[in-house]
Amino acid sequence: MTDAGHWLESLELHTLARAAGQRNFELALESTVGYASPPELEDDALVATFDDDARVELRCSFDRKHLFGRCSQCTSTFGPCVHGTMLAMDLSGPTPLREALLHGGDVREAAAEAPELRQSLHRERTFERSLRGWLAPAAGAVAVEIAASPFEEPKRTEGRPYGERTSSNLGPTLSIFVRLAGERKLLSPRELSSLAHFRSGDRRVLRYAHDNLFGRKSWQARGVDAALTIEAMREHGGIFATGYKGLLDFRRQTVRPRIEIGPDQTTIEASWVVEDTILGTARILASESVFFAGPFPYLWTRSGVIYRVAADVDLELAEELVRAPTLPIPPGKMKDAGARLFRAVRGRGVELSAPEAFGLTPIETPRFVLRLSGEPLSLEGQLVAVYRAGELSLFAGDVLREGEDGRDREGETQAAVRHSWIHVAEQLESVLETVTLRGNRVIAA
Repeated sequence: MTDAGHWLESLELHTLARAAGQRNFELALESTVGYASPPELEDDALVATFDDDARVELRCSFDRKHLFGRCSQCTSTFGPCVHGTMLAMDLSGPTPLREALLHGGDVREAAAEAPELRQSLHRERTFERSLRGWLAPAAGAVAVEIAASPFEEPKRTEGRPYGERTSSNLGPTLSIFVRLAGERKLLSPRELSSLAHFRSGDRRVLRYAHDNLFGRKSWQARGVDAALTIEAMREHGGIFATGYKGLLDFRRQTVRPRIEIGPDQTTIEASWVVEDTILGTARILASESVFFAGPFPYLWTRSGVIYRVAADVDLELAEELVRAPTLPIPPGKMKDAGARLFRAVRGRGVELSAPEAFGLTPIETPRFVLRLSGEPLSLEGQLVAVYRAGELSLFAGDVLREGEDGRDREGETQAAVRHSWIHVAEQLESVLETVTLRGNRVIAA
């Protein structure tokens, strides 16, 4: 029907995906739409009508590198639409439809087989892609070495990408560097686009990282993703510090924020303290560390030591303390600031200097007494805090007439929770399981 040099003979699947776009190519590959009117040649154009009443006219550029055309249903501003891509796909390679169209065969019969051939090609490509994923954890995975640091974020020389939130909303950035085992050259994000060939532990570390548009040789993780990545690094156990000079140093101790008056007595400063039952506490400045909030909160110090944040710390409060670690105090406002801080941070996992440091009344540590009365199977209890000025019931809401400013309210709250009636009932339930009857007396063994 045509000369041997027709542009249809240059159609190939591997070039069609680039010419039509990956999305149109995948949609066309999955489609089962058939032809209402089989393809035919009109001058230098290819024309066909599909079962969904879409009439397509497809043409090729003079250099045979680009496809373009018109569709009665789709509006495409660049390249062929999905219908145009389906038509080109059915004619890509030595397909029966192209052979019939170019060499005078039965075009209608070949067009009827086109949807089934399209589905066969889709199943084959899906099978190969899925099989590669299933075989990824097998032996022979690529061995890589990973290093990380929160102090290596490259400085941006241009605006942030469209749609990306500002760094203050995302939290601190963790930079991640990858190289093949035994080599010095860092791999670019393009070379790491597929994690399927890496070891499972390495894949878990890189799962939440993404391409750093401003650092060609690094990946990055931010905010919650960074906290998840650090937890994966701790479980991995073989992640390097900056410059591959040693492994990351994860410590078993936990840290928590601490608020105290500055050396010049005109500021209140927030820092971190390490809780160690043997060595005592150690202070870490906010400027010498990076705090990662999230489901696994961590504090990464500039010296390279990484601590887990204590579980009872309010992470939102900790983020605010890190964001502004120094609070200037106007003259005469230290006592008021201290009183407000004691009310605000109570029960939020933050250590605070003694009340006397702020000019407040010293807090007296009370003695807590739980009084039980009644019968063995019908008990009543009263939890009281005993101060020098008197007693008060923690459940009845009693108030001291004098010295109330020195109450240990945090200790009272903890005691009330620890000795709540639910806790007492659980203890009594375990005790009463051993109750035996002897005559008319009830005896708890």
